[in-house]
Amino acid sequence: MLTMKTSRQHSTQEDRELTAFLQRHIDALVSSNSEPRPPCFHCGSVHVGIQGYRNALSGQRIPRFLCRTCNREFTRLHGTPLYGRHAQKMEALIPLLSQPISRADVTEMLGTESMNIATKVKELRAWLLELDPTGKWEARVKLGGLPTAILPAQWHFEEAGAREDLELTRRLTAEFDEIHSTTGRAPACPY
Repeated sequence: MLTMKTSRQHSTQEDRELTAFLQRHIDALVSSNSEPRPPCFHCGSVHVGIQGYRNALSGQRIPRFLCRTCNREFTRLHGTPLYGRHAQKMEALIPLLSQPISRADVTEMLGTESMNIATKVKELRAWLLELDPTGKWEARVKLGGLPTAILPAQWHFEEAGAREDLELTRRLTAEFDEIHSTTGRAPACPY
């Protein structure tokens, strides 16, 4: 695990369920076990063979696969936020996702650039929507606020249960008509 520059002041707000959900998926991606074989990242074919192993940026040995349909190589990391990234840096970011922290604070904590954090958070949000299309897990991401949102925030207001008072409406309408009716004679001028 990557060491952060400052202590985590926000660790009490960590959504441990979200962290565990993502960690399970990351562990499956970086597993050295070649089974189960994923479908081809490039063409979607399930006719996939094992092409050996390679060292990921994190230093872990991960299986390489060869698609027998399109003859292209890929790993489980293709198409995920971990592809081409150090897993330790992503793992340091994951516990912070559920916390309402600014990108500037995370930049200082992890020693990286703010735009890099925004990109990673957006990629993780998009991946969460792939893993869970209901959006339950993605909605729990608070890091970075609206600039890192994938889906627009939905305004939600509870219905107050208000309904029209029909008797009051009838009475007020009748009084208005009585005062402002143009069918009667004009009042006499007092001057």
